[in-house]
Amino acid sequence: MRNNSMYKKMAKPIKTKKDALVAVCGALIILLLLDLSPLGGNIFFYAKWAQCGSRPIATSMGPGLGFGAVGVPYYYVDAKNFGFLRNLTSHFCTAKDAEQAGYSADSKNYEFPHLPASEFQQAIKKSQNL
Repeated sequence: MRNNSMYKKMAKPIKTKKDALVAVCGALIILLLLDLSPLGGNIFFYAKWAQCGSRPIATSMGPGLGFGAVGVPYYYVDAKNFGFLRNLTSHFCTAKDAEQAGYSADSKNYEFPHLPASEFQQAIKKSQNL
C-alpha cells in the first residue's frame, strides 16, 4: 500500500515550480505589453527603426525632462536599444534630420556639423522655439 503523505510531499515542489513559471511568464507578458504600449513608447521607436532601416537618433530629454533651461540647446544622442518612456523624446533617421529640426549635436553649444552654413541660422531659430 502506498503512503499518501509521500505523494503529497512529491507533488508540492511541482506545484511550486508551476507557480514560479506562471509568475515569470506573467511578468514577461506585462513587460512586453508595457514595452509595446504607448505608455512605454518603444512601439514608436521600433516603428521608426523599421522606417529608417537602422537604429534612429533620439533627442535627449535634457535638463528638466525635456524642458530646456535658458541658453541650453536641445540636443540629440544615439538611441539605446531599449528604454522606458521613449514617448517623451523624438526620433530621427539621421543626425542631419535632427539638426534640421533644431536639435544640436552638443549639449552645451549650438553645433550643427551636418548642415551647410546656409541652414545654420534656421536651425538655431528652430532650436530656440522647441
